[in-house]
Amino acid sequence: MTLSMKVKGFDSMQSAMKRKGHSLKDMRIVNYNALTAVDSWIQRNFNSSGGNVGGWKPLSKDYKSQKVADGWSPKPLLKKGSLRRDWERVVTSQKVALVSKAEDEETGATDYGIQHNYGLGVPKRRILPTDKEIWPILKAVYSKFIKRSLSK
Repeated sequence: MTLSMKVKGFDSMQSAMKRKGHSLKDMRIVNYNALTAVDSWIQRNFNSSGGNVGGWKPLSKDYKSQKVADGWSPKPLLKKGSLRRDWERVVTSQKVALVSKAEDEETGATDYGIQHNYGLGVPKRRILPTDKEIWPILKAVYSKFIKRSLSK
């Protein structure tokens, strides 16, 4: 499962920065801040059992009882924590990506997060933010960077 972001209008923004004597050749820091904001959203979503998306469908009584008997958390999508924790972070000046590296503990499937995010063969428990949910956060990160750069 991959969440990638690309800044629209990068070239025009860079031209404006050059007019002010600055360059956006290295956006790694602001891209890292954007990645951190997305990762924080995902972690809050896990910690609140899907609270960012209206809550996740509860586990069936039988499966919940089985998890508790096996010593696991009774919350959805929390067993060993790999789906919440195992993300590869890719940050360059031009690219930001957060890639799930989690595997299903029982089957070894690497599309485990996608299955849950979209409800493919399992109850839908959305993990990733939609554009509408994350855009205001990213807009604030990049706006702060642009304003700070233009004011130098």
